Amino acid sequence: MSCRLISPLVRAASIILSAAVGPTLFLSACTAPTARTGYVPASPVAVARPKAAPTSTREMPQRGGLFEAEVARAARESRFVVVDFGAPWCGPCKVMERTTWTDSRVRRWIDANAIRVHIDIEQRSDVKNRFAVGGVPTTVVLWNGREVGRTSGALGGEAMVEWLRSTTRRS
Repeated sequence: MSCRLISPLVRAASIILSAAVGPTLFLSACTAPTARTGYVPASPVAVARPKAAPTSTREMPQRGGLFEAEVARAARESRFVVVDFGAPWCGPCKVMERTTWTDSRVRRWIDANAIRVHIDIEQRSDVKNRFAVGGVPTTVVLWNGREVGRTSGALGGEAMVEWLRSTTRRS
C-alpha cells in the first residue's frame, strides 16, 4: 500500500501516537524522511535483520559503480532494467521481497526480459536522487538507461507482471 493512500485521519492518529510513544512501525514502514514531513524513521540498526538471499543471480544490492554497470549490461543485451527501490525499515518493501520478487511469474518475466536491481535508498542516495524517489517501495523500469515506467507502493506478483508487461509494451 502506498503512503499516498493512507487516510489523513489514520496518518494524524499515527503522528499523535508517534509523538507520545516514539516512532511507530506504521510510519517507519511507509514514510521516508523528508524536509516536508520532518519525520526521521527509527534507526535501521535497531530493526536490522539478515537480508534474504537474492532471488536471481541478476539481483544484487548495489554499491559503487555496480548499478551503472548493470544498466550498461542491460543495454548491451537489449534488456530492460527493473530497479526496485527499498529501505531496511520499509515494511511493504520486506513484504514485496518475500512475496512479489519470489513469485514464479515475476521471476520468469524478469529472467526472460530484464535485469532486476535492488537499490537500498540509504546506501545509494545518489541513485535515489537521480530518479527522484520520494517514497518506497518504488519500482522503475529502464530501457537503454532511460526511464520508461514507474510505480510506487507494494504490488503483488500478478499485479507486478501485469504492470511490467503493459509498461514494456509501449517501449
